[in-house]
Amino acid sequence: NSVAPPALPNCMSIDNISGNPWQTNAYPPAGMTGNAARISWTPSGSPDMNSWLFTQGLQLQAGTSYRLTYKFTNSSSSFVERMASAYGTATNGAAMTTFLRYHDVIQTTDELVDTSDFTPAATGVYYIGFQCYSQANQLSLYLDDIKVVVSPTCEQPNGTTLVQAFTDGVDFTWNASASD
Repeated sequence: NSVAPPALPNCMSIDNISGNPWQTNAYPPAGMTGNAARISWTPSGSPDMNSWLFTQGLQLQAGTSYRLTYKFTNSSSSFVERMASAYGTATNGAAMTTFLRYHDVIQTTDELVDTSDFTPAATGVYYIGFQCYSQANQLSLYLDDIKVVVSPTCEQPNGTTLVQAFTDGVDFTWNASASD
């Protein structure tokens, strides 16, 4: 959030194969915090988008499960944006050998959040990559709040509901997580 748009933070890099490159945007849609990464449309007749944005290198341990979380959205619900997340050992599209998620239809201005767990087979430095692969003549795709942490061993329950309150306690119901 501390860089002046359109520059990217020094810890991030791009591999712009075709179309426009990823840039920092100071005015992202609602739900994004501060600056966000943005990639803009290319006109009809131009090559489709194939542009990568990479995090800084992360030292990851073999056999440890990590969780990638990020927010993303489209600037218009009239156009379809596409994005994939992956990881690999260098900051170029060819090095992104393990894809985590494909978002083939991003057609909303609502903030979307994705979470992917992954386990590297070997210890080393890895980069998380985000590929915009939209067709030409779409609009803008936003990406924000990228986070990588060790995967939790116990997930938080969801759907918690207060059933009844007593003077010395309460009764709750919830939907158990997959790890319960």
